[in-house]
Amino acid sequence: MRNFTIDRSDTRTGKAKRWLGLLTFCMMLLMGQQSVAQINYSESFPSNAGGWTKTGGYNSGDFLAHWWDQNYCTAAGAIRLNVYSSIPNGTLTSPAVGTSNGGPITLNYQYKILDYAGTTTSDATAANFGYFRVQYAASLDGPWTTVQTVGTQAPGGVGEAHTPSQSCTPKTVNFLPAAGPMYIRFEITRTNGDWVIYFDDIEMTQGTPPPMCTTPDDVTSLNLTSTSTTVTGTFTSNGDVSGFLVIRSTDIILSTLPTDGFVYGVGNEVGGGVVVANTTDTSFSDSTVSSNTTYYYHVFAYNNHPDNDCLAAYSIFSATQNTTTCPSTPIIVGASNVRTSDAVLNWTPGLYADNTGVTYTVNISTSSDFNILSDSDSGLVGTSYTLTGLIANTTYYWRVKTVGLSCDSDWAGGSFVAQSSYSPIAVTGFTADVIADGIGGALNSTTDPVDSTNPAANNAYVSNSFKLNP
Repeated sequence: MRNFTIDRSDTRTGKAKRWLGLLTFCMMLLMGQQSVAQINYSESFPSNAGGWTKTGGYNSGDFLAHWWDQNYCTAAGAIRLNVYSSIPNGTLTSPAVGTSNGGPITLNYQYKILDYAGTTTSDATAANFGYFRVQYAASLDGPWTTVQTVGTQAPGGVGEAHTPSQSCTPKTVNFLPAAGPMYIRFEITRTNGDWVIYFDDIEMTQGTPPPMCTTPDDVTSLNLTSTSTTVTGTFTSNGDVSGFLVIRSTDIILSTLPTDGFVYGVGNEVGGGVVVANTTDTSFSDSTVSSNTTYYYHVFAYNNHPDNDCLAAYSIFSATQNTTTCPSTPIIVGASNVRTSDAVLNWTPGLYADNTGVTYTVNISTSSDFNILSDSDSGLVGTSYTLTGLIANTTYYWRVKTVGLSCDSDWAGGSFVAQSSYSPIAVTGFTADVIADGIGGALNSTTDPVDSTNPAANNAYVSNSFKLNP
């Protein structure tokens, strides 16, 4: 908040008092408006779905339980979802329930789960029904934050136990969301049986938000190291802070900064970037990058309180640094047209590689450790290299790497023997014998197909365009 100073030398005119009074009124009005922005929501579905929507489950157009069903908890209605082996998942999602002020929320609701038998749902479902999650989000597009899980079949067994009953069971969950719009939903998963779940009497109230935590000092000295698949970083913390938020972007500037009061998780989007780490360490590793790509990393410090006695506060500025990941390692195809004096070495770019601005370097040696090179070339833009001047019956080792804008890929390599891969042989019953990949003398080599009429359909032709690595 800005600090205002009044020139007391002019108080005789009363102008300063009038301005001070106007300023105080505006501040009180602003504070009053802020106090209104909180959630107070209630829905018991007396006559319609109240704006709730449904995905998954059986009969997607009918998810209200009314007098003909009579399995609501109170009043005259409930929302429901039927899941079974063919449709084991679904969601029941609220409309906007209000605007959060960042304060603690208490959510009360009732539920029950009944076996589906013919056209009735009269029997209580067994405890191993599956599980459901209570979640909230600032948008229908998510991301959704889970605040409660019911059902011990949840991954890791983290869910609260479900007690089978034909009566509704009241549940309560408390959580602290960020300020802003809010939606809630029930995410339902079946692991056994064919059953219907009912939700009713949903109430949400919100208290006063806690104060903001102290703004931490900025992070400094960010250093990055890249490979084709991973970026690692280290940085320096200044002062005592709760943790660090690392955001990766393809732009040097984030369009928005982290919002005070909101706790970000890995995968959340911030200002056109994505959170890749929320950590207490002064280092991180990001393995969700593409090769040969320039990224910008922004590291913010933050202060938070584990018991929510104060809301998360982020540093004013970030430590920002960029790096270009290395290109991906080439894939060896093999040596082709191998003869006693020459061969062609072949490779392809790495899978899903961005080859903008890259070249290749090739090494050839008669030693597998490449201590002494018999040939080498760099700056190659193609994916093959013709090797000449070979010594017959000698084993040659070769390797190739991609040279990127900031670093190089790992080496990929193979080997071959400098000898003729094919030699003509006599085949009884044929006047023209061809085993040389179209290379050789007129009498023992041809590129005509086997069934050619030139000179006759009596050619034997064996072709092997590439000799793969041993």
